[in-house]
Amino acid sequence: MKLINTPADAMPSENEYLDTMRNDPCNMSNWLPAIVPAEGEARELRIPKTAIISVPDDVCRSFFMERDGDADRILGFVRGQIVPAAKEHGLYPQFFMKNGGFSDKFRFRLCTPGPADMRIAANLTDMNYDALCFSADGVTEVCLRELVPYDEENTPCIYQGMPLRPEFRVFYDFDSHKVLYAANYWDWDYCHDRICRDATDKLVYESAYPGILQQYEEKKDDVMDMVARDMANVTGLSGMWSVDVMYCEKSGPNEGYWLIDMAVAGRSAYWDPAKAGL
Repeated sequence: MKLINTPADAMPSENEYLDTMRNDPCNMSNWLPAIVPAEGEARELRIPKTAIISVPDDVCRSFFMERDGDADRILGFVRGQIVPAAKEHGLYPQFFMKNGGFSDKFRFRLCTPGPADMRIAANLTDMNYDALCFSADGVTEVCLRELVPYDEENTPCIYQGMPLRPEFRVFYDFDSHKVLYAANYWDWDYCHDRICRDATDKLVYESAYPGILQQYEEKKDDVMDMVARDMANVTGLSGMWSVDVMYCEKSGPNEGYWLIDMAVAGRSAYWDPAKAGL
């Protein structure tokens, strides 16, 4: 086997690496402002209240946990910027936390740290370390989002506390302003083996799946129509994207359809160029 050594001057610098991550179109800061409705514009899909905090380069480097003082730098960032932003946007003390493009929802407890500064810092560090290990990037920003409540008595949970609700991944072309197709986010063939690595999640998923599939089939056409109407006037994005919509059954103010995430289509699970007509 021949080993190829990459010249040091061919490797990106830390600043170049972080700049590349900041410019990633999948970062929430790069797509969310483009889809926020104009004043007075009616929308059918609800968007969770969100605060996006840019992470200074020195704090980004601290997520690698390679230097003395990294933990203190992250804690100082939490106390100086994250907690004040959560309070300012009415998200404190309970919120959903992710980075620009990665939520680590498979360990949902990391996404819902509660109000303790130390816990927020520890969870953010673990989340971003996982993101770096999975090459998921996103560490240059922290996104705090409205935690959509759920019916705790009737909604099952997987992934250490994540409510298992119907989700629709709709692929949309912002150039032609056309819905391409939709996929069941919790599709059995794609998700079953991954989810069932945990014995408890296996029981929950297998029990809940028939109902999730039924709701997906019943509602997918309506969801695609909603995406088409809500995205029709969006001009700040181009190309093909996935649009994730969650259905919340809880009666009261949280009931309805929530647009919870987006990504470039080619980097999304369930992307199929043939289904998109390419």
